[in-house]
Amino acid sequence: MLVSFLLPGAAGERVTYGTRMSESTKSKSRARANGPEDPLASLPGRRDALIAFAICVGLAFYWTLSLSDARAWGWDESMHAELPAVRILLYLKQGDVAGAHNALLDCSQYPFVWPLVLAGVQFFTGVSEHACRVAGTLAWCWALFGLFLLGRELGARIEPRLKGARWIAWVLLGFGALAPLALAYAGTLFLEVPFACMAVWALRAWVRRDGSATRELAAGEWITLALFTKWNYGLLLCGGLGIAWYLEGFAARRDLAKFMGRSVALGIVPMLACLWWFVLARGNEHFSVLLAFLKGNRGGPVHTLNERLMHSALFLHLGPVLLGCVLLLALFALVRLRSGPVRALFLVALALAVPSWLHPFHLDRFLVPQAIPLWALAAVGFGLCVWPLRLVFVALLGVGCAGHWREDFAARMGYLSESAATREYQRGIYASWRDLSGARALPTSGLERKAHDALLDAIAKEAGPTERVGWIGFSNELSPATLELGLLVRGGAPERFQSECTRMLDVTYEGVDPKWTDEQLAEWAKGFDLVLYATPPDMKDRAERRFEHEYALRLVALGWTAREIARALVSRPLQTPLEITLFACRKNP
Repeated sequence: MLVSFLLPGAAGERVTYGTRMSESTKSKSRARANGPEDPLASLPGRRDALIAFAICVGLAFYWTLSLSDARAWGWDESMHAELPAVRILLYLKQGDVAGAHNALLDCSQYPFVWPLVLAGVQFFTGVSEHACRVAGTLAWCWALFGLFLLGRELGARIEPRLKGARWIAWVLLGFGALAPLALAYAGTLFLEVPFACMAVWALRAWVRRDGSATRELAAGEWITLALFTKWNYGLLLCGGLGIAWYLEGFAARRDLAKFMGRSVALGIVPMLACLWWFVLARGNEHFSVLLAFLKGNRGGPVHTLNERLMHSALFLHLGPVLLGCVLLLALFALVRLRSGPVRALFLVALALAVPSWLHPFHLDRFLVPQAIPLWALAAVGFGLCVWPLRLVFVALLGVGCAGHWREDFAARMGYLSESAATREYQRGIYASWRDLSGARALPTSGLERKAHDALLDAIAKEAGPTERVGWIGFSNELSPATLELGLLVRGGAPERFQSECTRMLDVTYEGVDPKWTDEQLAEWAKGFDLVLYATPPDMKDRAERRFEHEYALRLVALGWTAREIARALVSRPLQTPLEITLFACRKNP
C-alpha cells in the first residue's frame, strides 16, 4: 500500500518510464516531433536566473571581501582538509605525479574532492589559509545559485502550469541565503558546506533526468562528487536516491529493459569510482578506514534533542518561527509525494536526517546537509499554496526572519542560565548566530590570530627552514598540521614539510596516556632536532591532556635542555585569559 502511494501518477507529473501514455504525454510527444521541448519553457525564469546569478555574485563579493581572519584553523580543518591539499599541491609543483596520486590515496577517512579543490586554488595563490576560506564561501554562493536552478526544475516538473511554480526557485534561494549556520561554516574548511554544494547540484541533476543517457550520466557524476566529498553524508544521499530509483523501476516494470539500460548510464560513474577506491586502490585499507569512521563517535555524552532543536531553530534558521514555517511547508509538499521529484527529496531528507538525529553524537554543522532537501520540500509546499495561504506564510516568514521569540525558545530548551553573567554571555552567542555578514566570527576551534602568530613566529625563528620539530602536548587549537603549515609559510623547506607532515609528532594524539617508558620516549625524541612543549600543555588547559607535561619533564631528565621561546594569551569564555609559555628542548651535546 505504501509502495503504491509512493509510485508516480500524481496529476501534472510526466511519467518517464511507463508504456502507457496520458493524453497530455501524447501531445508532448507530438510536440517533440515538431521540435525539442524545454520543460522550463512554460516558466518565465530565464531572466530570473540571470537575476539570481547576479544576487549570488553580489553575495560572494560581500561575504568574501569582509571575511573574518580572527582565528586560525583548528584540528579538523588543518589535518583533514588543508594538510592533504598542500601535500598534493607541493607534489604537483615538483612535477611528481606519483607522489600527488599517493597523497590523494592517503585521503582515506575524509575523501579527496575538497582537498583537491583547495590544492587547485592554492596552485595560483600559494599556500594560504585566507584563500581556502574564500573558496569555501564561494562554494556556498555557487550552492545558492544551484538551489535556485533546482527550484526552477522542481517548478517545471512537478506541475508546470502551477501558478506558484516560479516562486519555488526564489523561496528556495531565500531559505539558503538566510541560513546563518551554512554561511558560518562556508568560511571554514569543514566538509559540510562543500558536501551541501555537491548535493544541491546532484539533486538538480537527478530532477532533470528525462531518460536520456546524457542527463543520466550527469546525475551519476554529481552523485559521485558528493560521495567523494564526505563519506557518511554521501552514502546517506545515495541511500535515499537509491530507494527513489527502485520505486521508479517498480513503476517501469512493463518496460524494465529500457529502464535498466538507462540506469547503466546513471550508475556507471559511481560504480567505477567505488571499484577504483574500495577495491583497486588500497582497497582493504580504504574499506577498513571507512567502516571504522562510520562506527566512530558513539562514546561519550549523548547529545539531547533539545540541543539539536536549538541549533535548528536559532542557528540553521533565523528563529523558531521560521523553522516552524519550513517544517509546515515541507509537510504540505507531501501532497505531491507520488511525484518523482518530491518523492526523491522526501527520501533524501529522511536518509540524511533520521540517522543523524538518532545518533548519540551531534555537532551543529551536521544540520547543513540535512537542510538542502528540507528547504526544497518547503519551497515546493509554498508554491502549492493558494494565494491567501501564501500571504499568511509570507507574513510568518517575515516574523521568523525578524527573530521573534528566540530567547524564549532558548529558555524553553533549557539553554538560558539563571546566572546573570552566564545568561548575558549566552545572549551574545545567540545574537552572533543570526549574523549574516562576511565579517562574522567563524566557528573554527583554532587559536586567536595574535596568539597563533606569536607562537608560530617564535617556532619558525627557533627551528629555521630544515630542523625537524616535535611537540609534546598538541591540542585541538594547534594541531600537528597547523605547526607544519605554519613553518612552511614562514620560510620552511617544502622537503621538510613533505617528510614530517605525516609522521607522529607527539607521544599521542588521542588524549590518553600511552604509558611510554623512558626508552620509548627517548626513541621517539631522537627523531627530532627540536622538541616543543607548553605550560599548560593544552591551549585550553583541558584536564585530560595534563599528563603530557610529565612527558616533557621526563624528556628534560633524559638529557634535553629546555629554553623559553614565547608567551601568548589565550582567551576563555567567562574566565581570565590563559597564559601559554612555550619551551624549546634540544639534546645536550
